[in-house]
Amino acid sequence: MRIPRWMNVVSTILLLNIVLIAGCRQTTTQKVSVTVPTITVTDANNLIAKNIGNQNFVILDVRPANDYMSRHIPGAIDINYGSTDFKKDISKLTKKKQYLVYCATGVDGAAAAQMMLGTGFKNVQNISGGYAAWVQAGFITCGCPGTVISQ
Repeated sequence: MRIPRWMNVVSTILLLNIVLIAGCRQTTTQKVSVTVPTITVTDANNLIAKNIGNQNFVILDVRPANDYMSRHIPGAIDINYGSTDFKKDISKLTKKKQYLVYCATGVDGAAAAQMMLGTGFKNVQNISGGYAAWVQAGFITCGCPGTVISQ
C-alpha cells in the first residue's frame, strides 16, 4: 500500500514542528533584586552617636567629591557612586563592617547600597532622603577635610 504524498508532507511538517518546539526553550535572565534597608535621618543620627569610635562602622558618602568636600556628615568617607571605578573601589572595603550610606537625596545611596549588598556586603543601610534630609533635620555637617576614595 502506498502512502499518499500529502500525508508525507503533513507528517514531515508535524515532525519538524515537534523538533523545533522541543529544541526551543525560552531562556530568561533573572535579576535578583536586593531590598535595601533604609533608615530615617533621626535613626541614622542615633546610630552614628552609638558607633563613635567603632572601627567596624563606616559612614559612606556616595556623592561626587566636590559635594563631599563642600560639606558632609562628620566622619564620612567618600566614594563617588557616579564614578566608573565605584564597583572596584567598594570591592576594597571590608564586607563584614556596617555601612551607613547616603547621597544627595537618597536615590543614588539606595542604588549604591543595593550594589554593595549584591556583591556580598552584609550590613548596609541607606539614609532616607540623603544629605538633603539630614541638613533639613538640622543635624551637624562639616566642611572639614575628609577621605575621598573615588572622584
